[in-house]
Amino acid sequence: MPVNSATSTKSTLTITSVQPLSLPLSEKWRIPKSHIKLGIGLAVLLAGAYGILSEQNFVSSSNAIVSAYVVVVRTPIDGIVQDLPASANLHVRDGQSLGYVENPRVDQQHLENLRVVEERARSEADAMATEQAALEQQRRELLARTQAHAKAVTNRIQLNIVQNERLLFARQAAEKQASLDLDRGRKLRQSGIIADAELDRLQTQYDIALKETQAQQAVVSAARAEAVSAAKGVYIEPGDNEIDYSRQRYDDVRLRLADIDRALAALQIQANAAREDLDKETHHAELMTRADLASPVSALLWKIDAMNGERVATGDSIAEFVDCNRSFVLVDVLQDRVPDLAVGAPARVRLSGEVEERWGTVAAITADPRKDENHKLAALPAHDINDSRAIVRIDLNPNDFRGECLVGRTARVLISTQGSSLASRWVRRNF
Repeated sequence: MPVNSATSTKSTLTITSVQPLSLPLSEKWRIPKSHIKLGIGLAVLLAGAYGILSEQNFVSSSNAIVSAYVVVVRTPIDGIVQDLPASANLHVRDGQSLGYVENPRVDQQHLENLRVVEERARSEADAMATEQAALEQQRRELLARTQAHAKAVTNRIQLNIVQNERLLFARQAAEKQASLDLDRGRKLRQSGIIADAELDRLQTQYDIALKETQAQQAVVSAARAEAVSAAKGVYIEPGDNEIDYSRQRYDDVRLRLADIDRALAALQIQANAAREDLDKETHHAELMTRADLASPVSALLWKIDAMNGERVATGDSIAEFVDCNRSFVLVDVLQDRVPDLAVGAPARVRLSGEVEERWGTVAAITADPRKDENHKLAALPAHDINDSRAIVRIDLNPNDFRGECLVGRTARVLISTQGSSLASRWVRRNF
């Protein structure tokens, strides 16, 4: 029995010693599934821990887009738009023509009324000017006529004075002769040579000569008084009112000319005012009839909002422009990360489809502009209505544009932060 046991043991040892010394390769590198799951879990845990720790120094967001401010060209008048560019995405220069708006149905009745007012005022002024010229001619004729008649009367008065003075000399000579005859008669009567009747005749002749002399002296005085009066412009012409009529007519013409001067001045003012209003209204009508559209900036024609032949109203948008050289990146971030951000902080931007990163600077942190319908931004990040968001503007280096327009390109952004703990961020988010 012992021998058999030993034999069995030996036999067993022999069998063990003859087994192969190496396993197949698949069996040699086989890793238990539990180890694989444990490794994957550790990798995910490490990645999460790295992400959590990295967020302490950066704010990352894939909801970013390159944008720019939009410049809108609006029509200043109602009308039909013509000659617009065939398509957008064109680079235009400042002042370059974009077409025009024309409205041939502008009401110009007011212009016609102003033309009628001006023409009527001009016509009345011309008629008054003609009347004024005629009255001026008549006034000159009346003045010449009055002066000629006055000269004639003055000459007549002067001749009458000469004539009457000469008659006075004759009357005085006759009076002197009658006085001498009377003296001789008195002497002869004393001598008894002549009778009393002859002396009486001589006395009568002397009395008559004396009276005639006195009468002629009165005539001369009256003539001289008339001459003095004529020198002062007062003429006494019995049965002749030529000078008075001419003077009265002259005064009437002078008064009428004064009235015409006032009326003519008023008509000139009215006509000039109507012309100024007409010029202004004509210019306004021209502006309202046709308006040329021009680019206000040198930029990219981003969008055309009208079509040739379309009727537009005042204030309607015709075209929109963006200046690609002044574009920037808008980043959508959670409100609880805003305290970690600061204006001037550096940021890294990687556009979709690119590998290289671009550098920028935080320029502003604002509320969500998507809530304002009148914002002037060409593009905005996608909107998440479930979270309270803020928009961060990042200015890029203009040298990074490389002559291309990046507006509308999405991007991923990493913004350097001031650093904050997980606990502080958790408190800000939940309280």
